[in-house]
Amino acid sequence: ASARTTVVSDARRGRGRSKRCGRKRRRGVDVLAAANVPGSSGPGLVRFLVNAPKICEKYLDKRWWRKPLWYAISFSFAFFASNTVSLSFGARNVNDVVASSLMVVFYEVSSRVVYRSEKRTVWHNILNCFKLGVVIGFLMDSYKLGG
Repeated sequence: ASARTTVVSDARRGRGRSKRCGRKRRRGVDVLAAANVPGSSGPGLVRFLVNAPKICEKYLDKRWWRKPLWYAISFSFAFFASNTVSLSFGARNVNDVVASSLMVVFYEVSSRVVYRSEKRTVWHNILNCFKLGVVIGFLMDSYKLGG
């Protein structure tokens, strides 16, 4: 009877163990299960890197709020990065042409990647939000400096 009460009390506390390999259950994506996809070969790190996009897609699909959160993080980081680049290149007063040409090249390459793809994935949308953040950051900085 004492063993039975111990099992019940452990189950009530959420300490139950899964039936696979004696590991505890986790709420997130099971990384080992996703890395052991049939048909993939090679060492564990190579398998993990090959299957990383699938793992990330599963992670983002688990909860509805994860994709918009990563879009907002990408936009905010790009806004910050563009302000930093504009400040650092503007302080030198020599590299303004380099900074603007790098921004145009980044914008064109990222637009080509996003809009030429057959199927738009989450990564294309994150890159598009990053591009939008960079452009808006430079625009806001130009309004700030222009008056």
